[in-house]
Amino acid sequence: MAREEEVKKKIEHFGGLLDERTAGMLVDYENSEFGEEKMQKLKSKLEKSINSNSEALVLEILNSRNYRKRDGTEGTILSVKIVIDGTEAWLTFWDKQVEKIQYDRLQEGERIVMTNCQKSTGKYGLQFTTGKGGVVRTEKGEIIFE
Repeated sequence: MAREEEVKKKIEHFGGLLDERTAGMLVDYENSEFGEEKMQKLKSKLEKSINSNSEALVLEILNSRNYRKRDGTEGTILSVKIVIDGTEAWLTFWDKQVEKIQYDRLQEGERIVMTNCQKSTGKYGLQFTTGKGGVVRTEKGEIIFE
């Protein structure tokens, strides 16, 4: 099968959540066409994505605040302290995402379900972001962010 077809099938397999570049890297990885360093880098990127539903408990919702971006412009950030699998973490919304949040559905003490969110370990510990295609819902299925 040609690489282009493999890339298209990989995108379909992940429900359109992968772009062509990422799907291509995954195909190359699976076909062992990367050197060891590139394979480790890709594996690390792929492990950041949940690609499933993960439940968390909302502990605290901080007020949104402004910050200065690297390019000198101003952005907005909203951080939500959560517990996921017994570990405290942060769910972070950036810039235009903050405007789209359904605040009336985001409540302290509520359970949320995060779908296709990305996780990483950063300066403040375990962090989750919605990334491209991530969705956050209440336990009842009401959309908080999409």
